[in-house]
Amino acid sequence: MKKLSSSALHILIVFLTLLSSTAIAQEIPGELKEKLQGKTTLKSIMTEVDSFYAQQFRLNVKSTKEDREEFEKPYSRWKRWERYMRSRLGPNGEFVDIAYKNWEAVKVLPENGNGDISPAGSTTASWTFKGPFFTSYLSGSYRGQGRIDVMAFHPSNPNIIYVGAPNGGMWRTTDGGLSWICLTHTLPSTGVAGIAISNTDPNIIYMLTGDRNFGGSFFGAYNSSSNGLWRTTDGGGNWYKMADFPGLPANNIYQATKLLMDPTNHNVLLVAANDRIYRSVNAGLTWTLTPITGRVNDMEFKPGNSNIIYAAGPGAFIYSVNGGDSWTSASFNVSLAETNRVEIATSSADANKVWLVCGPATAGSFKGIYVSSNSGVSFTRLLNTPNILGSTTDGSDDDDQSFYDLAIAVSPTNVNTIVTGGLAVWKSVDGGSSIQWATTYSESGDLGFYIHPDVHDIAFNPLNGYLYAATDGGFYRSTNNGISWTDLSAGLHTTMFYTLSGFNGDPNKLMGGTQDNGLKYKRDASSNFYHILGGDGFDVVIDPTNSSRAYTTSNSSTRRIINDGVMDAIITPPGVPDNQGSYFAAIDADPVTANTVYVSYPSYFFKSTNGGNSWTQKGPGYVGDSRAFVVCPSNANRLFVTNGIRILRSDNGGDNWTADISLNPGFTYTGDAIEDIKVCPTNSNLLWVAIGGYTNGQKVYYSPDAGSNWINLSGTLPNVPVHSIAIDNGNNAYIGTEIGVFYQAANRTDWTPYYNNLPRVPVSELVINQAASVIRAATYGRGIYEAPLFSGCDLNAFISGDVTGEKFFEVSNQLTSNANVFGGTN
Repeated sequence: MKKLSSSALHILIVFLTLLSSTAIAQEIPGELKEKLQGKTTLKSIMTEVDSFYAQQFRLNVKSTKEDREEFEKPYSRWKRWERYMRSRLGPNGEFVDIAYKNWEAVKVLPENGNGDISPAGSTTASWTFKGPFFTSYLSGSYRGQGRIDVMAFHPSNPNIIYVGAPNGGMWRTTDGGLSWICLTHTLPSTGVAGIAISNTDPNIIYMLTGDRNFGGSFFGAYNSSSNGLWRTTDGGGNWYKMADFPGLPANNIYQATKLLMDPTNHNVLLVAANDRIYRSVNAGLTWTLTPITGRVNDMEFKPGNSNIIYAAGPGAFIYSVNGGDSWTSASFNVSLAETNRVEIATSSADANKVWLVCGPATAGSFKGIYVSSNSGVSFTRLLNTPNILGSTTDGSDDDDQSFYDLAIAVSPTNVNTIVTGGLAVWKSVDGGSSIQWATTYSESGDLGFYIHPDVHDIAFNPLNGYLYAATDGGFYRSTNNGISWTDLSAGLHTTMFYTLSGFNGDPNKLMGGTQDNGLKYKRDASSNFYHILGGDGFDVVIDPTNSSRAYTTSNSSTRRIINDGVMDAIITPPGVPDNQGSYFAAIDADPVTANTVYVSYPSYFFKSTNGGNSWTQKGPGYVGDSRAFVVCPSNANRLFVTNGIRILRSDNGGDNWTADISLNPGFTYTGDAIEDIKVCPTNSNLLWVAIGGYTNGQKVYYSPDAGSNWINLSGTLPNVPVHSIAIDNGNNAYIGTEIGVFYQAANRTDWTPYYNNLPRVPVSELVINQAASVIRAATYGRGIYEAPLFSGCDLNAFISGDVTGEKFFEVSNQLTSNANVFGGTN
């Protein structure tokens, strides 16, 4: 293990020391928190986490399924965090400012990728969105489209609404949610933590970047660090980055949680970030620190008086009467000391009132809903039962994700109508004397009341009184105060795909695993995607011998999908420790022999010859994560598998394995971010490997002899992680990076940009259909895109019309243009 630099070591020690004062502290058991003290790398942190939850599973082996899921929920969040971070570390395994690294790479892209370009190819091909346009229900539960975190309303037109996604950018509708357009298509990996729109000039919009809902400093800053505040003055056509906040950490990694704009002056801004509140009076050109430190989850102005500001964080509520120059703590009749998150609501129906909702939950209760009638000076608790943060309609459980999803809103015309969001939506119509569920956690309830769980933001539009909810599954509207709901997610392309699989015999078939929204399946020539299975969908493969069958690892199980997605069966191999579950286990199927399937877990590798009805454990028996696994299409006996550090090969269907082939000549990469392995479909000796992380010059390796010798083909690729790789029949390579797709022709040594009209989001999987001559890209935040395969080079090209953002064109003779180029950054 390489050592961290002294600066990185100091940062990580500080970050772990501060656990007790952050929201995530409430989510980390004391015993585990003690074990994490002094741990300075992702590997050392996750070693303690894995060990702790393995013990919890052993202690609860005879508990009910529900009890055991309570241990699985926090552990699954850790594993999701680990998966995201493992491929986004620096050269020495240190945590880095991902947003900054990606932005720096995008800025120099026109100077890269112009090396040894194939004279027989063209990069003028353009990507188009493939789906999901909207997800229809087929089977499973918790159907949804993609995560939305925040919303904002136009000041005078109720049909114009803005929403933000943690990885999918900012979107706008002008017809009340019937259609949407993305305003940040060319910005790299844009997460949106806040949106503010000028009341006097709605073309002036501010966007706070990052992810405000990822559980405090531990997860939040590292999973989706902020890249500061951005501004547009033309409604989203062009974006400009405003000044950085003062006093940021040395590595510039921080989480941003809230953005406020003075309703009467769009030059006055407040931002909660980096456990501080920043204020600007000149539209973000300069910032001052307000005299407060500590995590702030939420801020609001008092209606009608922007000198009075409310702010709340774990265990605290404060208010300012002078625009943030000084702050005072409120008094409470019941202590807020043990809260892990506090969210604020105000209402123009009574400007003096302030409402709070506080988590977490315990044994059928939660920390409470509070109200102040004197502008935040003092508060009284209205209720703390039933548990409105859980998943049952009677509130008797102790489920809670308040560090991740918590929201409150009060009607702008009736202060007796209070609405909260947690795992589901709850509503009071009597000012908080009582409260009832307004949505169901799953489809098992009345479908008229179901919206996808995990509610991140909830708000009334002051122009028409409609109620809106932003959730892990999309964006929803109620026109009757939560009695019934309409899904407005169609057209919001924010699905976060982990994996994607196609079927060579039918280019219409695609199946992919997503974060929070299960397995998505496109099974015919229509544009429709179907929902099968809920929760997290991990790896998936459509059976190469039977297009109506697939295999997947999802949540804590391995499953076989049959009857073209209508039915599924759990086929998890026996003997896998419960704590290992199926967390991102890799799966693949034999391309020739029916019913032969493999699944690779951490430390376990299984083979089935009867479709998963029974399994045989095979080597290699390595210890470590299951990063990637492939069965060679032209030689089904040959398998390659990696745990991120080592690469092993079997030439007899997994019965025996070679020694670590990454130790062979030419493979000089020594980190632990080997992310993908692919072979040429027509020659199993031609092996390609994709490398994650931010180590310059360590991106792609190629072996012409099945791993006996290696060539570093990283070339002039930008210094961003390479997540995925796909090889066509001619051994031409495509790679999916953190910021787009690049192409390299066979027998060449450098890469050509292949990203026209592709959003700047991580490309988690690439799939080629040779018969249709197309390539599909599954992205982590913007759904699935499609482009033609690299084609013959045009002699000449003429570009006209409007060109938005950065494009890369190549011809062999003359390129001319009279196009108008607009949109982009700075």
